[in-house]
Formats: sequence, C-alpha cells, structure tokens
Amino acid sequence: MENKKKEPGSKEKLRAFFLNNVGRVLDSETIRQVANSSEWGRRVRELRNEEGFDILTHKDRSDLKPGQYILISAERRETAFEQ
Repeated sequence: MENKKKEPGSKEKLRAFFLNNVGRVLDSETIRQVANSSEWGRRVRELRNEEGFDILTHKDRSDLKPGQYILISAERRETAFEQ
C-alpha cells in the first residue's frame, strides 16, 4: 500500500489562509476558492465558534461589506467547547 499524504481538509486550508492574512479584508469568493468546498461558510463558522478565531463580518463591523471577512488577531479566545 502506498503512503499518500492526506490533503488538508477545507477547514485546515481556511485556518492557514486566515492566519496568513491576519488583519486583511478577504472576500467570500476567495475564501470559497481556498476552501474548495461548497461548505466554506460552515467551516468559517466552525473556526469562529469552535476554535475561537476572531473572524468578523459586516454584521460585526460597519466598514465591512456583505461577503467580506477579517481575522482580527491570530490569538484564539476560549470557547464553550474548550471549557
């Protein structure tokens, strides 16, 4: 049996992408392409809610337009999943 490296999943790809772009406004089309998944929105919510990343949208900041996201800091906050 061959030892094939497992390709990272969409959440891992998005985590790395956001961490490489802290403080930069990212649009949903780019995020979708990075995730290579129709479930990219769910993965962003998981990063925010389950992993504690401070990813904001237009609902959180008035200077963001619908479809724009920004990771404020690479530091994670404690979540209810970790308590």
